Amino acid sequence: MLRLDSAPNRSHRPVIGLAAIAALFLLVLAGCQSLPGMEQRDARLELVYMGQQVLPHGHRYADTTVGGLSGIDYDAATGRYWVISDDGSDKEWSRFYELALDLSLFSMAPNPGHAGVTLFGVQTLKRLDGSAFPSHNTNPGLAADPEGIRVHAPSGRLVWCGEGERMIRPGEPPVLANPNVWEMLRDGTLLRPFVIPEKFHASARNRGVRRNLGFEGLAFSPDYATLYVMTENALLQDGPAATLTESSPSRLLALDYASGRPRAEYVIDVAPIPAPPAQPGGFADNGIPEVLALDAERLLVLERSFAAGTGVTIKLYAVDLRGATDVSGFEALAGQRYVPAAKRLLLDFRTLGIPLDNIEGMTWGPRLPGGGRSLVFVSDDNFNPRQFTQFVAFEVRER
Repeated sequence: MLRLDSAPNRSHRPVIGLAAIAALFLLVLAGCQSLPGMEQRDARLELVYMGQQVLPHGHRYADTTVGGLSGIDYDAATGRYWVISDDGSDKEWSRFYELALDLSLFSMAPNPGHAGVTLFGVQTLKRLDGSAFPSHNTNPGLAADPEGIRVHAPSGRLVWCGEGERMIRPGEPPVLANPNVWEMLRDGTLLRPFVIPEKFHASARNRGVRRNLGFEGLAFSPDYATLYVMTENALLQDGPAATLTESSPSRLLALDYASGRPRAEYVIDVAPIPAPPAQPGGFADNGIPEVLALDAERLLVLERSFAAGTGVTIKLYAVDLRGATDVSGFEALAGQRYVPAAKRLLLDFRTLGIPLDNIEGMTWGPRLPGGGRSLVFVSDDNFNPRQFTQFVAFEVRER
């Protein structure tokens, strides 16, 4: 999540002109480009753009503002989706929603409407004592910063992750809250925390997660035995945050679902910021907001970048964990020899020719009539009137 108190507001604009019409029907992966180090071992994927839906800014449901949607997951048992808001109890209580998406109503029109989005319920995220999380504005050390949500299909329970907090200001005591992964019931009741290695913990020293660059991506393996959680950028002791010239070695933490304990860690390099800000010295970032299992050894990894005055860049990669080094034994990556996971660029969303917002969530949806899998994305509008909540859908074919 990019907090608006730490960077300029994000705006949106069309990123491609009239060529969009042809791009809407393009099989965007048929000619995907290999990145350095990527072996040609994965099956060829094809993505077909199906359309989008856009909620109006400030959309209200059950006395809550529907916004800040940072994670999404499809629940095959009900045919509905779970989405989590990153509201730190500043507008309403930290919360998550249940909704339905009618993919047949997704539209390629510039103003697609939101007839295909139906909300069915909202639940408050709860602490272990059953109370709601306090506001980040008044108690940032105890507030929630929800970013990802997944369904554990065998049990029907949900898991969610949060970035925590690391606020270091001269002359003030540090505000530190560790990144977290929790299991909960569908009414928001917390059941247990997963064990997070100390190297990820928020610290006033030069180690642990960076502010706003902690846990965002969350994914189950296909057999639901492993839960992956991803930092948005490198830990402080591991290397730099992404810049216009430098990549950032982010850690993917594999957790054993049954025990809740760490199993392994891998490095996925976040690419350098793809586009500079319009004015020298302006804000720009790039990070990983979401991951999703493609199969037992590969993940889909989303990179989202923003540059002030330039806009949003969204890219989707296939990442192969085969051959990657388990770096769980390294307290810091600097000076260590390891092999990061291999990446292949699958899709640059700018080729779609549609206005793009701050896309942070990704999930497999239902099987489609032709047999392909649906893939759905959602954007976090930061509760900013210049942004919008966007659902984008694709058909994915693998051969």
